[in-house]
Amino acid sequence: MVVAPRTWEHFAITWVMFQTIGIIAWWSMLLLLPTMRVWFLIPGSPELNLLAFLLPDALLGVIAGIVSVIALHRRHPLAWPALVILTGSMAYAALYCIAVAIAGGGWLGAALMGPCLVMLPLLCWRLRP
Repeated sequence: MVVAPRTWEHFAITWVMFQTIGIIAWWSMLLLLPTMRVWFLIPGSPELNLLAFLLPDALLGVIAGIVSVIALHRRHPLAWPALVILTGSMAYAALYCIAVAIAGGGWLGAALMGPCLVMLPLLCWRLRP
């Protein structure tokens, strides 16, 4: 079955919108409920290792996500570059989370970021100009 290009755009808009909301919700949880941070850390590591991702996630995850959603919706030429920036930043974060899980902790971060590591590159490939 061949999927129409506009269907991929709609899926990308929906995926990125929910991912961006998820990033905001996740950081809100970590900032409001510091006891939850342990689920995303290597045992014994300082919380700073996790909190150091706040600014990059805000700039590259949330802002690039918002720009991607708006640009995809409007079919603006910046849609694909914004999606590529978002994909690169989320892939980096996902690979970091996987490395933390392999090191013995933070398995929940790897589980949450795993789908991003698959879906965002797929969307970039399907929506490439």
